[in-house]
Amino acid sequence: MSTSSATRPDPLPSILPRHSLNLLAAASGVGKTAFIASFLAKLQRGEPVFGHRGEGISSFGYISADRPWRSDSRLWFEAAGFGDIPHYSMVDDMGFALTRLDNKRGRPDLLAGLLENMKLPPGALVVVDPLAIFLGGNLNDYDMCARACIGVQRVLKRFDCTMIGLTHSAKQKSDTGERYLRPQDRILGSMALNGYSSTQMYLLAPEEAGGDYYQFGWTPHHAPAAVFNLRRTADGLFEEAEPTPDLAAVKAIVPQPLASLSEGAQRLYAALPAAPSFLHVQQIVTTCAELGSRATLYRYLAELELAAHAVQPKRATWQRLETSATPPAH
Repeated sequence: MSTSSATRPDPLPSILPRHSLNLLAAASGVGKTAFIASFLAKLQRGEPVFGHRGEGISSFGYISADRPWRSDSRLWFEAAGFGDIPHYSMVDDMGFALTRLDNKRGRPDLLAGLLENMKLPPGALVVVDPLAIFLGGNLNDYDMCARACIGVQRVLKRFDCTMIGLTHSAKQKSDTGERYLRPQDRILGSMALNGYSSTQMYLLAPEEAGGDYYQFGWTPHHAPAAVFNLRRTADGLFEEAEPTPDLAAVKAIVPQPLASLSEGAQRLYAALPAAPSFLHVQQIVTTCAELGSRATLYRYLAELELAAHAVQPKRATWQRLETSATPPAH
């Protein structure tokens, strides 16, 4: 690409900042590798991913530290139509001495050596699967994890690349009273992982999301959090699912003027995302706590729904219906 290093934009503006360390978490077996192959293939083709277009990505790379490339990750990238992505597999590299992992505090330097050998051009978007092995081994050690995350970010700046690190999350508990309100808080390890990364993304299986679809969400630092419904296709890849309600029929109802609603309902409207994104009621309670209690928020949601300004795409989730009115800032 002709974009110079000084002017290159973020790989996914507002979502994946340049030189940033980002996380994609899911429970084991949910489909992280299949999802990321679909994600990168869309970016490579210049297609939007969840309404955002990639910019300034010179190339892509994949570092696998847990499985052979040919019999695992490669198959998902081929299925997604990506082609031959530049990659490195620690399992396949018979010349890699496992004793190099003994230096736990030197793991970011180890990552730097792998990137140097891959010779990716400046502006690359790199996936590391899993990230944990480059963070010192003990993710519950806040100090070690924080230091390693800083080290990884310095490596990314040195090589002018951006990273998505795949990591594990705990499965959602069946007892709703023992669940985390935010899926990103289920990422295994110290909270340093969240604190020292830019955007946390997560992938939930249908049984974890409490519905008929897989659920993908992201929590950027400089953009609203958003959640999307996904389905798996016959080849095991992921695609965005259509909203479940008949939104056309709902929109046909003449909405009441937004200004006629209570101030709390108007502010809640501003906080809700539009289709295809949505927020679970637990996320609303967490992010909009300043608007009142859970009961108050439910009252505002009912007010918005009755006035045809909000809809439930599935049980216990909400999204706003776009109108010509401009809501007040949240």
